Amino acid sequence: MLKSFDFHKVENTSGTSHEQWEGYRGGMKRKVTVDCHRGEVRALDVRSIVSQAGLSSKEFWRAVEKC
Repeated sequence: MLKSFDFHKVENTSGTSHEQWEGYRGGMKRKVTVDCHRGEVRALDVRSIVSQAGLSSKEFWRAVEKC
């Protein structure tokens, strides 16, 4: 999902269930932490990812619809 906004996964996060993603939005470098536990993603986690990435809710949900 974050790839569609030109974020890339940081490779040095082994040994944890969380992934780190980096990218630029609005000229600012952004770091996003994604919890990769299996199962459904909670709404609170989605809001956190959207906020950390500097996305609007509309941008995010448009990208989800394209997947």
